[in-house]
Amino acid sequence: MNPQEPVPGQTASTWYRSFHHLQRLLEAYAGQEPDDKPGKPSQALTAYLRTITVTDPAAPVFAAAQARELVANGVLDSDDFIALEVLPRPTGPNEHDYFGWLSTVAELCEQAADLHGYPIAVAAPQTGWEWRQTYPVLHQLFAGYFGQDFDTEFPPGVDAGNPVVPFLAAIDAWAVTADTVTLASALGECTRLTALGHDRATLETALAALGCDAALPESPDPWLRRMGSHLQLKCSRRRADPGAGSEQPGQP
Repeated sequence: MNPQEPVPGQTASTWYRSFHHLQRLLEAYAGQEPDDKPGKPSQALTAYLRTITVTDPAAPVFAAAQARELVANGVLDSDDFIALEVLPRPTGPNEHDYFGWLSTVAELCEQAADLHGYPIAVAAPQTGWEWRQTYPVLHQLFAGYFGQDFDTEFPPGVDAGNPVVPFLAAIDAWAVTADTVTLASALGECTRLTALGHDRATLETALAALGCDAALPESPDPWLRRMGSHLQLKCSRRRADPGAGSEQPGQP
């Protein structure tokens, strides 16, 4: 089979639909070593199991079944997957035995499900993927509005003496696009993040993983609490007046 040509009758979209649980599992390996061994899941798989079983407990079982299906049908080899760019392919110790590694991952997922041996929750996520899965709405907000272009998109303006104002303006701009449920979810996630008592280094790791590239005017904890207070204000105004999201950015 020519590795540059898709399998007849198959397209990327059909593979995504057929293997979406496996796709989601493999996304947890971004930036992580795929060093799973029998009886010893990698940090990436541990983070996946710890996180996904809270929101979708059946997902690891389905992902394992899809992995075994992929290995069993033997239609595509690893080079074909690279050409199709359908499923993420980890690099590292297992890159030359992709299907063997997939079988190990499937077995580990099945063992966790059979023994109810999912990893226990930890105070702080251990990978960037786990941070983003734990705080998905903050990831949407921070990555979209506190990125590398933050200083250009939200200049200090007339309030140059108050470096916090541009951040409040960014939240205002995001809130205009967010429905009430999303706005409340952002407040809940921000409250949870600050309530856990993480140290400065952990919060800096969290902000980087969640896409916040802007230089903060203060340390992460008080900054997050200030952002949380502003989100609380936005939620209160939204409840009182569903059109409050259209107010001028940066208003206290």
